[in-house]
Amino acid sequence: MNYQLEDSDGLELLIGIFLNHHFYVEMVEDISEIIYELINKHQDSLMIKRDDKISFNVPYHKIADAIFNHKEFISFDSLENFVSAVYSALSRKKSEHIAICYNKLTRHILLSVKQKIFITETTQEANRVAKQASEAARNTEKLAKETAGEIKNSVVNYITILGIFATIIFALFGGVNLISAINSLLASQHRPRLATIILLMSLLTLVISTLLVMLMSWLIEVRGLGEKSWKNKVYLKIYLGILVFTLFTMFVSGLVIFNFL
Repeated sequence: MNYQLEDSDGLELLIGIFLNHHFYVEMVEDISEIIYELINKHQDSLMIKRDDKISFNVPYHKIADAIFNHKEFISFDSLENFVSAVYSALSRKKSEHIAICYNKLTRHILLSVKQKIFITETTQEANRVAKQASEAARNTEKLAKETAGEIKNSVVNYITILGIFATIIFALFGGVNLISAINSLLASQHRPRLATIILLMSLLTLVISTLLVMLMSWLIEVRGLGEKSWKNKVYLKIYLGILVFTLFTMFVSGLVIFNFL
């Protein structure tokens, strides 16, 4: 198998092999030979000798950067099995320094992959929780609006019922008082002329009907029906008829009274 050893320290090529290990799982012997050659070729940069001691130059930050920038999914279990298989092949070459360098490199790679998986899962869980919290907030806001609407409707219904009863009571008492006033005038010893009685009756009718219309209009506004055209309001049509009739009656009664003065 041909493999180009291009970068200066071989570290990027080594990391690339493990990031794309799924391409090489069927050819462990060949890829272990390539990894051996890479480490051996770049041992001057990967293994630094000082006073007969060797330190291995496989910086974790460089490995972590490469893994976290890798866009494809990395299976930790698959990678771990690949690392073990390659190590078994490398150990047969009986090169202790290369085996130690390989172990240090792969430990860093496995740790970085584990961290990336953990961070990814944590971020996904945080996004899921945030999404649930957002949905819960929307549901709470919707419930609050529905509750406020129900309370408003209850208040409106309560006011409407009171207004209807008030209208009925007012109409009944107004009518009774109107009839009582007319009877009193008719039964009086010094009862006024019929024209005067009709004038007063028309005036009282006009006042009572006007107050009733005002009360009905207020109730309709409370119920949120104020946009309805006045032409479609039956009570206004009745009121206009009463208004025209009472004004006409008052006008005629007034003419009769003044003519008799």
